[in-house]
Amino acid sequence: MFAVLPTQTTSLYRFGVAIVAVSSTINSVGALFVRNVEFASEWQIIMLRASSLAASLFIVFALQMRGRVVQGFVDAGRWALFGAVFVAIANIGIIHALQNTTVANTLFILSSASLLTAVLARFFLGETVSVTTWIAMSVAVSGIALMVSDSFGAGTAFGNAMALLTTCAFSCFMVVLRRGRRANMLPATILGATLSAIISLVVSGFDFAVTSHDLVLCVLWGGGISCFVHA
Repeated sequence: MFAVLPTQTTSLYRFGVAIVAVSSTINSVGALFVRNVEFASEWQIIMLRASSLAASLFIVFALQMRGRVVQGFVDAGRWALFGAVFVAIANIGIIHALQNTTVANTLFILSSASLLTAVLARFFLGETVSVTTWIAMSVAVSGIALMVSDSFGAGTAFGNAMALLTTCAFSCFMVVLRRGRRANMLPATILGATLSAIISLVVSGFDFAVTSHDLVLCVLWGGGISCFVHA
């Protein structure tokens, strides 16, 4: 076997950080899509975005696996199922957050996901957490606590709670991805998107009639932007 040199490890680490930064920046554009939706309800937005995301990622996965889709899902195993639950929660939570609190609040709370993931990885995967990370986590938690305490009078408590729920779900999902990294874990996102689409369809009373404007926005966000980020 070939040894990984320190310089190679550093390069891979920097590449990973760059990918995370770019993905986070692109993903934040989703707020613009939600704010420009005209008439679709929150559950309709979730359903349309999630279903288009699941369909697009399924095509990507089929290409990656060269048609061996079933085997790919089998290889992902139970970790894909665990991950799917967290993806579904995050898909539902993020829409409710963006619709019930400010974009700034939502993105600020979501920004703590990486720190929370580091802490969860320490307890569940045994990975080391640096002192700097602990300090950053403490500052972030203090800021979030201050924000949430001020939100009760402004009527945005539910939105902030949904943002916190999304953050926790996303962090748990990242830990699951790390745990099952030996296999292609794209099935977790596909299953999670499908689950959230089904839940939203049921809750909305199977009402998926929306304007063409809202349909295009949701499909572009889910099948385009979100698919690119997850793939």
